[in-house]
Amino acid sequence: MSKTLKKMIIGEMETRFKEVRDFVLVDYIGLTAEEAGHLRGKLRDQKMGFKVVKNSVFSLALAKTGFAKAVGRIEGPTAVVYGGSGGAVAISRAIQAWNQKARKLPLKGGMIEGIPGDAAVAATWAGMPSKEEILAQILGMFIAPASTVAGLLQSTLAAFPGLVKAHIEKMEKQG
Repeated sequence: MSKTLKKMIIGEMETRFKEVRDFVLVDYIGLTAEEAGHLRGKLRDQKMGFKVVKNSVFSLALAKTGFAKAVGRIEGPTAVVYGGSGGAVAISRAIQAWNQKARKLPLKGGMIEGIPGDAAVAATWAGMPSKEEILAQILGMFIAPASTVAGLLQSTLAAFPGLVKAHIEKMEKQG
């Protein structure tokens, strides 16, 4: 690979990964061109990318974008899966779904919110709730007490006319 081409690829990867804080590294060995195309299509549907790049080029691009911690994790045939709205959790879920239907892509590691993880850690990301799910759970925890108070007030207000009527009837009987 010429130095000019290498610089151009590093520049492209550097630009792409300045915007990306989450990605997952997979071992693509044994993946046919047809399977890779099918996988790219599935990932593209979820606004994710699948890129095979030379390890030294990817390591240099990562070092320039501040992901130097991940550089030591890149060995052997490696592809990077990035993008999507759910971050590394969604990426891991997509790879797990692919692994259930097609040839397995072993996880090598990755980054979640700029924090590196090895293969074992990356495998657990698929079981984690996404950022949106966590925010929804937190919002639910805040709304639940207010909803309970509103229900109590509503039931009290609904019972109030009955209580007034019962009090009036009691007062009429007493004279």
